[in-house]
Amino acid sequence: MLNRREFLATLPRRRLAAGAIIRDRSDRVCLVEPTYREHWLLPGGTVEADESPRSGCAREVLEELGLDLTIGAMLCMEWVAPDGTDDPHGALMFCYDGGVLDESVIASIVTPPDELHGYRFVPVAELGTYTNQRNRRRIEAAVAAIGGPVAELEPA
Repeated sequence: MLNRREFLATLPRRRLAAGAIIRDRSDRVCLVEPTYREHWLLPGGTVEADESPRSGCAREVLEELGLDLTIGAMLCMEWVAPDGTDDPHGALMFCYDGGVLDESVIASIVTPPDELHGYRFVPVAELGTYTNQRNRRRIEAAVAAIGGPVAELEPA
């Protein structure tokens, strides 16, 4: 018979990631351009083993934009199924409300050059120009959930 630790070691593993829907006064969404990917992403990233998705989101926003934001309500949670290639275990992706920034706060953004080429505030209608279909779908669902119920996405 397995003890609790042995039993827990047999359970499936899932990656957790969290991003922030940060908007400007024109209701555009902040995207960052990673140095390690072809498409733009929300500010955020992988949640560490010792933190909650919300805490991971706040940490990543601080690391990527230099902003110590209060992370608001969860807007969207997406189950990303294993695809058999670069993500063999699947993932849970969380989007949180990062709020609306005024120009003075936006002017203070500093991105780490080894990780990001920069950032841009993008109209929701133009997301497809910057990011892939899956990320666009998640961001659109999260924006639509602002002030309403949490969006829960399954694989498309």
